[in-house]
Amino acid sequence: MIKINADKIAQEVISGLKATMKLKDRNATGRTSASLFSEFDEGNMLLRIMGAEQWQYVEQGRSPGKQPPLNRIMEWCVARGIPKEAAFPIARKIGQFGAPKDKNKIKRDRRHNEGRRA
Repeated sequence: MIKINADKIAQEVISGLKATMKLKDRNATGRTSASLFSEFDEGNMLLRIMGAEQWQYVEQGRSPGKQPPLNRIMEWCVARGIPKEAAFPIARKIGQFGAPKDKNKIKRDRRHNEGRRA
């Protein structure tokens, strides 16, 4: 019989996820990384790592079509030192165009576009 310590494995995975979020600068308020937790289903030998609803958008981006909650964008703005007044236009743009999965894509696109301006 194989014996595993699911709690230890889960904590290592969660620690790794938090470190990656910090490294990728994806943890402005700290709320998302603080929300991570695990559940272990012993009968099916299934370990689930879960977190707050916004967790999925941190890793997977957001498709266009629906604006994110304005209060979350305001919190993000404050944490980033961006004026609160920018929250609504940011939320509207995310609703229109989505949010990219790869944060570095924004930087690459910005550099590419800077070369095109007259």
